[in-house]
Amino acid sequence: MDTPQLLFNGLAVGSIIALAAVGLTLTCGILRLSNFAHGDFMTLGAYITWVVNAQGINLWLAMLVGAAVTAIAMLIAERLLWKPMRDRRADSTTLIIISIGLALFLNFPPYIYTTIAENPYPSMDAPP
Repeated sequence: MDTPQLLFNGLAVGSIIALAAVGLTLTCGILRLSNFAHGDFMTLGAYITWVVNAQGINLWLAMLVGAAVTAIAMLIAERLLWKPMRDRRADSTTLIIISIGLALFLNFPPYIYTTIAENPYPSMDAPP
C-alpha cells in the first residue's frame, strides 16, 4: 500500500476522534454532563454532509452545512432538554437517562430514509 496515503488517512481519522474527545471533555468539564448523545450528534453532522454532497454540492460547502445543521440540533437539544433540567436541578441519573434517550432518537432517522438495514455488509467465507 501507499505509505503516505495511509499516514494521511490515519491523521484524518485521528483528527476526527480528537475533535470528538475535545468536545466531550468540554461538555463533561464545563456542564458536568455525561452526554451519551455526543457521538450521535457527530454522526448526524457526517450524515447531513454526505446527503448534501450526494446532491452534487461541493464537499467543503457540504461540511459547512453539516456543521450548521448539527449546531442547530445541539442548540435545540439545549433549549428543550438540558436547560429545563438544569433549572429544575435534576440529578445526574435523570440527565444520563435523557442523554441515552436523545442518543436513541438521533440514531433512528438514518434507518428510515436510507436502506442501511436492507444492505448489510456481505458475509465473508473463512479461509480454509
